[in-house]
Amino acid sequence: MREYFYSLFAKILAFIGAMVLFVPILFCLFAWSMREYVPQLFDILILAESTIFGFTMILGGGIIQRRLGEVEPFLANNGGPIHSGRVWKKGTESGLFQTWCGLLVSINHESGATTHVGYRIVAAGRATCSDCVQRKGREILDAHALRREY
Repeated sequence: MREYFYSLFAKILAFIGAMVLFVPILFCLFAWSMREYVPQLFDILILAESTIFGFTMILGGGIIQRRLGEVEPFLANNGGPIHSGRVWKKGTESGLFQTWCGLLVSINHESGATTHVGYRIVAAGRATCSDCVQRKGREILDAHALRREY
């Protein structure tokens, strides 16, 4: 849940940074296009400062998203293979994950939504389940080929 708030905060920060960057530039372009307005040194300084501040906010939002945003959990059950998955949000029950190999698993020991129970979230570098690795790789390659987010 904490990762969700960090991700939301990063997106809001990047959006505000884009507005800080976009609004003064649009105002200056509009004012300069009226031919009666002559930009002063003070106006140029404000434009430069807002540009630097906007880029800094966008970069900060990206760094927060990359480091503290939502990460993909790794799940294991009693020494079995490590699966990679994502949170399953379609049910009312909490603690459900869908693995890349197609299993719907629960970190609770009793679940009404699935029979795959007793999994736990583990710290791992990568998944060891061969189906998870193949399907995740195929998904990334297809997304790259079709130029969309996976």
